[in-house]
Amino acid sequence: MTYLISAIQKIDANIGQEALEILQSSQNPTYEVILCLLINEISQTSEHISLILDDYHFINDEQVHKIISFLVDYMPRFMHLVVSTRLDPPLSLTRMRAHRELVEIRSKDLRLTLEETAVILNDVMGFALTMEDVKSLDERVEGWAASLYMAALSMQGTKDVSRFIKTFTGSNRFILDYLMEEVLGKETAEVKDFLLRTSIVERMNASLCNSILDKEDNQQILSQLERSNTFLIPLDNEQIWYRYHHLFADLLQKRLMNIHPTQISNLHTRASIWYDEESLLTEAISHALKGEDLDRVANLVEKYGFAVTSFNQEKTLSSWLELLPVDVVRNRPWLCILQAWLHYSFGPRAKAEDYLEIAESLIVQAPSTNETSPAPHFSSSVDQQRIKGAIASIRAHISITEGHFQPY
Repeated sequence: MTYLISAIQKIDANIGQEALEILQSSQNPTYEVILCLLINEISQTSEHISLILDDYHFINDEQVHKIISFLVDYMPRFMHLVVSTRLDPPLSLTRMRAHRELVEIRSKDLRLTLEETAVILNDVMGFALTMEDVKSLDERVEGWAASLYMAALSMQGTKDVSRFIKTFTGSNRFILDYLMEEVLGKETAEVKDFLLRTSIVERMNASLCNSILDKEDNQQILSQLERSNTFLIPLDNEQIWYRYHHLFADLLQKRLMNIHPTQISNLHTRASIWYDEESLLTEAISHALKGEDLDRVANLVEKYGFAVTSFNQEKTLSSWLELLPVDVVRNRPWLCILQAWLHYSFGPRAKAEDYLEIAESLIVQAPSTNETSPAPHFSSSVDQQRIKGAIASIRAHISITEGHFQPY
């Protein structure tokens, strides 16, 4: 309270004198009494007063919050409160928004535009960057002014600026030092662990985070990170999907690699399982691949391959099969059949028959199976019959297309 009165007295030394005397006496008054005296004296002045509270997120004293809340409710109309904070303060923000008594400047409002980035780099800092280079750097810093300044510091004296921009990441020493000190260094161990492990995905929601970390209630951490503006960017108005700032994600991934290198594969597998359950096929396969789990990639391609072709997305299927080593494809009859279908559709058709023959040979080589004793890459003897049926179907397609089929 004393600091508050002292700040206001810089405008008018007479304001708050009585309140200070009472504070320094033995009367032990309530904060409401002191504030009423202070507000009454402020109301009698003709000065416009702006009270600025910087770094308010460091305040964790409930009494201070009550004092500021009381002041906000009863201060004169010509008095303005300016609060700089990384967290939404526990004030009546909703009510103030409804009454249009609140002006909010959020992180999105502070982001530099492409044009502003170009002006800062070329006009202010003296670089002669092409618009292509400016745009490339802007995509990396995403309007974050501090990172743009740090990038500019790093570029000074650089001969190949274009190459520097293309390789500029969160592991840049200036960015690294800033993020380590100002962001990660101030988080709890639980939040740090959350940040590192969830950095493996390009976007996230609470359910996906629960799967990756193998625990529930991660929505609370996501909400906390969003409120604290910790480089978490919401992707929708419903506060469901988020992503990290690109440079922050770079840092987190590098830290994860340094601290928990042996856990990365398992994290990707968990992400892949979640995406599979949500029928997000591309992401499921991508994370299985990043987790270096080729068996899982193969299983997913087998699972969804024919569904993809039914939607005329053979190019997607082709890209999936190209991710797998040839020997993996040639050791799985369903993958051989899918590869044969692609060759039938796009050529060369001679290779289609090659893969069908490989699929047939795998069935012949497999031991006899029954429902309770599956062979490798077969779910049952029924599956073998389905494989034979698929082979026959593709051969029939080829015969009809090439005019070899003679109707009765």
